[in-house]
Parts: sequence; C-alpha cells; structure tokens
Amino acid sequence: MADITGIQYFEITPTNKKDVYSFRQGGGAITFKFEGNPSLLLDLSTLRLNYRMRIVSGATAFNSDPAGAGQGRPQNASTLGAFGGTTASVSAPVEILNNCRVGSASLIDTITLTNLNGAVMEQVRNYPRKEATILPLTRGMDDYTSYMNYTNGATAKNMSQQLTCNGDIECSMPLRTGLLQTGADLPLGNIGGLIMELRLNSDQNVLFGGNAGDNGGAYYMLYDLCLTGRYKVASKPLSPQKVPLQYSAYQSINSLIQTNDETTNFNLAESNALTLWNNIINSSNLNNYSTDSYATPPILKVTADTTSHKEFITDLTFNRQGAKYPLEYQIEERDIVEQLSYTAQYINYMPMDTLRLRSWLDAVVPFDRLNHALICPASENTGLADADRQTSFVLFGDQRQNLASAAQVLQGRMDAQAQGIYGFGVRVDRTNSNRGMNYDNASYSQRVRSKLSTSQNEMVYSFVLGTHQLVASPQGVMVN
Repeated sequence: MADITGIQYFEITPTNKKDVYSFRQGGGAITFKFEGNPSLLLDLSTLRLNYRMRIVSGATAFNSDPAGAGQGRPQNASTLGAFGGTTASVSAPVEILNNCRVGSASLIDTITLTNLNGAVMEQVRNYPRKEATILPLTRGMDDYTSYMNYTNGATAKNMSQQLTCNGDIECSMPLRTGLLQTGADLPLGNIGGLIMELRLNSDQNVLFGGNAGDNGGAYYMLYDLCLTGRYKVASKPLSPQKVPLQYSAYQSINSLIQTNDETTNFNLAESNALTLWNNIINSSNLNNYSTDSYATPPILKVTADTTSHKEFITDLTFNRQGAKYPLEYQIEERDIVEQLSYTAQYINYMPMDTLRLRSWLDAVVPFDRLNHALICPASENTGLADADRQTSFVLFGDQRQNLASAAQVLQGRMDAQAQGIYGFGVRVDRTNSNRGMNYDNASYSQRVRSKLSTSQNEMVYSFVLGTHQLVASPQGVMVN
C-alpha cells in the first residue's frame, strides 16, 4: 500500500443537479458520482448527506424558490392543555408531521451503490423501516435531544417533532448502509469508481397528520443538497490488485401476517446469515396521509370503523430446515394485565414481553453491547389507537379523575406519533463473532401466533443481516 501524503475535503452536488428536489415534482432519484481516481481513497467514515428539508401543505402550488414565497407551512401545536384541570385542548391549525424517531431519513426509500460499470455493491431497500427499529434501539434520550436533531431531524417525542416540522429542517446525515458504515478507506481506482443513488420516498409515506392529506396532500422539498467527506491521497497510484473488504449488509424481505397462526418461509440466499429481525405495520396504514407509515406497533386489528386494537403475539418459533434453530424452544408470552378502577375508568398496564423482547433486542444489536436505547415498558405500549392508548398511562391520585379528557388529547395529537417500539427476531450468530449460518440452500421459516380474531393484512418487514466481501481486481468488482 502506498503512503498517505495528504487529505482532501470535498463537497459534491448530484449529477442530476436541481435547485430543489421533490418527489412531488418527479424527482424520484438523487445520484452522486465518484470518479475512479487511482490515487484517492474515499474515507467512508466522513460521508454526510447535507440538505434543508421543507414541509409544504397541499394548499399551495409548488414553488422552487428557497425564499418560500407563498408556501403554506405546518402549524403544529406546541402545547398541550394542563392535565390538572377538567378539560384539555390542543389547537393545530395545520397538522403535518413526519416520524419523530426516523426524522427526515424517511425521505430515502432505497440506497444503491454501484461502480461506474454498473456492478452492484450494495442495495438497501425499505431504508426508513430499517431505521425505525435500529435508531431507537441504539440511541438514547440524550442522543435524540442533541445530535440526532441536526443529523436526522429526529426527536424522541412527538411534541418536539411538531416544532421541528414547522420550520426548515437542516440536516447533515450519515448514510447507514453496511458498506458505508465500515468506515473503511475505499480505493476508488481499484473498485472502478462509485455511484450512489438515493431513491426518494413518496410524500404519503414521509408525511402524515390531520391536515397532511388536504388539498391534494402535503409534500416535502429538499434544498442546498450536497454530499461532503474527505479523500486520503496516496503518494502514488494504487496497484490494481485484489483488495478484499468485509462488511455486513442487510437485505429486506416483505411478507404478511393474515391469521392468528402464520408460518412464513423465506429464501434467504445468505452464506453467512448473522441475524434476522422484523417490524410490523397494518398494510392499511402504509402510504397513507392519515397515519404514520414508519410506526412500529404490535400487531393491530383494524376494524370496520377504521379503529385499531392491539393483538399481541402469543408465541414465536424460528426454524431452519424444519427444525427449531437457533433457539431450540418456542418463545411463549404471558398476557399479564393489571386493572385499576376509578369510577368508570380503567387503567390497564401491560408489562413488556420479556422473552420476545430479549430475543428481538439481541437480533438488532448484540445484547451485551446494548448501551443506548429508547426502549422501555411505556415505549412498547404507546401509540395505539382508541381505548388501547390508555394502557400507556398509569395516573395516580387526583390525576385519575382527568383520565378521560387527557386521553382524548393524547389520542388526537401526542400519541398520533409517539408510537411504540415493537418487533421480534433472533440472532443466528450466537457468539457475536460474525460466524453465522449458511442459508444458501437451507430453508428458513418463522411461525407467529397471535390474538388476531379476524383475517388481516399485517405487513411484516424482515431484515436479514449477512456477511459479504467486496473484492476488487483488474477483472472487475465482485461481491460474495
């Protein structure tokens, strides 16, 4: 390897340069290009996507002027009525939000990395669904109240996100793919250059709220968009020899839970699968201005009046080739409910499902390395519609008498986005040593039994983490 003689900082704009990028205006993709300079190594740890995101109501015509003349903005409420009185109210003249825990990262649907010859090195689909689980399980409250706000435009609570969405959201965001997160120095000459394509998400997935669908629907606009980072400069061109780079990358698989006893079979096509985990959302809540497309609730039964009721998982089984693996037992959950009665009101408190939760957390990040998370009993049980929302709040003393009015406020505003953090999964790499299991020719299945009483379309987003190796040679680039 040649010596590193210098550092070059860069700021590049998309090859499809525009004043403003918007899904509404047909801007489906944003593309960045790195030439295959044999003397430059791309320092992946420094890459940041920089932009200014603006949310605009459907009541105004598209206007690409950054000054924003005539653009209607959200006017989300910033205060809740006091809980100590008999009434509580919220005024929200124009309610438009995005997911508080994912933030503006929700604007990216797919990230694709290729070289200049079109060889695919990595593709991450359903990017916000992945982030909707990973971020709150690897970031704590302090993270969300500090750097997560200016990197992702994300906050821990809906109340903070309301104010964030009212103004321009300025972000300098890392892109979380397996290859980019290695933090390696990527030899651009050896791999044949790099093309990064960001496929934009639909407005209906990114935005939601009481007024998001008005007048044709709200939309987002991206200004001042660029990619920054740094190169390491080699003393001489790097020789075109094999340069292996190992990294772990996700593939995304979609399936459905439609009954109370659902077994799904997957063709993982992974030679070294490390982990598999899932999050869930009722399909009626996707691509819908009325609901948060990146909520991660428990299984929800949507009734004819469009209300939702939680239908918790009762047991889970993970199989390889028809046999239980890597857990040699079925995860069974007990439904523990405590009821406190005050006049006509009931307060239900449901503890976390310990076995499911532990296996899921370990699947997302090795349990012994888990040191920052938003997960707690409240966050698992919040954000559910109608009467189920009351299970998140245990009120004491004089506050109990105000449960009804408080619940109405939280139902209509706060809990519209302060959704639970829920999922399930299993780690195949039981030693956390990147030594997983070969599923190239072996079947994988998972059985989910729940309390669903009617046929539903629960969309399950499954993410499989596997080890890959990028090999660059004079003959080209190969990923295996």
